[in-house]
Parts: sequence; structure tokens; C-alpha cells
Amino acid sequence: MPAVALMISGCNFGKDVFDLSTVRTNNSHKLGKVVTATDDEMSERQRIMDQVATAVRVADFESINKMAEEYRSTRALTPSGTWKLSHLYRQLDYEFLGDDKLTGCTNPEGQDFIDRWMAFSPEEPTVHIVAASMHGYLAWCVRGGAYSSKVPEKDKAFFSEHIQRSYDKLFAARKVASKDPHYFIEMIHLLPNLGADKAEFMELVKEAANAEPYYYDIYFEARGYFEEKWLGNSGDLERFDKFATDVTAAGVGGGAYARILWVQMHNKASAGVLHFPSDVDWPVWKAAMRDVADQYPNDWNVSNFARTACRARDFKEVRHYFEKMKKNILAAWGSEAEIFGCQNSSRFKGNIELDRRTSW
Repeated sequence: MPAVALMISGCNFGKDVFDLSTVRTNNSHKLGKVVTATDDEMSERQRIMDQVATAVRVADFESINKMAEEYRSTRALTPSGTWKLSHLYRQLDYEFLGDDKLTGCTNPEGQDFIDRWMAFSPEEPTVHIVAASMHGYLAWCVRGGAYSSKVPEKDKAFFSEHIQRSYDKLFAARKVASKDPHYFIEMIHLLPNLGADKAEFMELVKEAANAEPYYYDIYFEARGYFEEKWLGNSGDLERFDKFATDVTAAGVGGGAYARILWVQMHNKASAGVLHFPSDVDWPVWKAAMRDVADQYPNDWNVSNFARTACRARDFKEVRHYFEKMKKNILAAWGSEAEIFGCQNSSRFKGNIELDRRTSW
């Protein structure tokens, strides 16, 4: 697989792939700062989404570029401590790759927009990342989620072709695109589908962590590949979690660990019900959540952590978070009934204003 070999150098094939010897861990200087007008997480995320959607609707390439550059250069965070840049990319994904944007696994209007955007600003990292992402998404749209043996040969061929195209676009634009940490998210997503082994994959993750250690999407995206159905062996998920926590501890303590498990738990939710993972060390997770809540005492974080503690049936910890709330954010919970049950079990008797918005 020569393309991957060109990108990755210095692989330590005989060593522990989670070894930190090539990763900088004294990196607190790279931690971004909260840059917002309010402490309302939902409003701040909605503002980013609205700005991106408006710019796409009127083909305002300059505005998208300026937003991306500002968020990259300042490492600006929302009130809950997440990168604004990450939310910008989520909205761009929706604008070009949402199910309502596709017709038979194609999006000619979106492709035309990206082509015009590329012509307008060929030195802008974001357009290269989005262009590659389009190929990757269409590849998976055609292939579907079935086991390989169940996928028609023509769909396998389409998948392979477009995954390679996506990689080739990113690799060709590497000098420009890798200035943006989301470049690594796309590469992390692609590499296992190109046959990379565990050592090659972790070399890429380490490169990403050295570039922007607190861009948490790196760890969200990479972790899934260490499940045993992909690249992982028994114990690899725990070792990866420790790797991510150690890389970021200088700036956020155990905060990265809390965020990784938070995302994983929500990804595996069924019908809005959180299933607390039985194999997690709850005292470690609890301490990590406190690190986040102490550093970013935002009601979004506090409401989510109250719910997580309730799923762990640690009602003393639930009470701790109810006592920290200014408002309880309904969007962080499954229902008002769940809030009532958790609050009742925690024996917290106070009255907290309920923010009834359920989405943004």
C-alpha cells in the first residue's frame, strides 16, 4: 500500500504502539480559551451552525474561510470547553452530506459548490478537507454497513475507488490542509480502510496529538478502531484511553477521558436511553468528570454529568452536580421524568430552573 507508506514514517513496528516516547505531553500552552458572549452552550453552538448554514446558502466562501481561520488560529472554545472549529465541521458535514442532501448517493449541487469554493480559495485548508470528506461519505453510502461478503462486487469497487480518491486528495493537499487539525480526523477515518495496521494507525494519531492535543475529535474518531472487531485486541481500548488522557493531562487533568467516554456512551445509546458501560472504572471516570466541571463549570457539562452519575447509580455524585447547577438543561437528559427520578434518588430538594429546549 504505497500511498500510506509515503505519508507515515518512523513506525515502531516492534514496540508498544501506545508508547508516549514520541508524543509531547508538556503541552498545556496549546489549550484553547473559551471565547463566547454568553455561557449558554446551546446558543453558542446554534450561532455557529446558523452562520455556516447562511454562508453555504449564499455561497459566501470568504465568510466560511474566515470562521475556520479564526477558530483554528485562536483555538476558540465554547462554554463547555469544546472547539468551535469542530462544530463548524459538523455543520459543514450536514450541509453537504446529510441524508436530505443526497440523491442516490450523489450530491452534484454540493460537489459544484465545493469546486467553486476550491477555485475561490485553493490555499484554504477547510475546502480540501471537505472535498475529501465528500468522497469518503459517498463511498460508505454506496457500500452500506453490511459485512464485506454481502456487498456486491461493483459496490466494493466503488467504495475502494472513492476511499482512495479521498486519501489522495488529502495527501496531495497535505502541506495546506494539515494546518487544520480536522485534516487528521479525515485521515484517521480513512487509514484502516486502506489496510493500515495498528502501528501505522497510531503513528498518525500521535502526529495529530502532537499537532493539536486538545482537539478531542482525534480521540473520539480513533478510539472505535481499537474495538476487537477492527484493529484492537483485548485491553486496547483501555490502553488507548490512558494514552489520550496522558497526552492531555497537562492541560485538562483527566478531562479527555471523561469526554471520550461521554461520547462513546451517547454513540451506543438506544432510543435515547443511555446504557452505562459495565467495564468502566467508575471512580476514575467520576474524577475525570469533576476535572471537566471544575475547569468548565457550564450547565451543559453539569447537567450531562448529573445524568451520567445517575446511570452509574452514584446518587451522592448526582447530588453534587444538582448543587452546582444554575439551570438544568433538558437537552442533556432523556426526559423530564428522568430528571425527576434522578433528583429524587439523590435527595436534592432544591428548585432549579429547567431550560426546556431539547435541541439546537
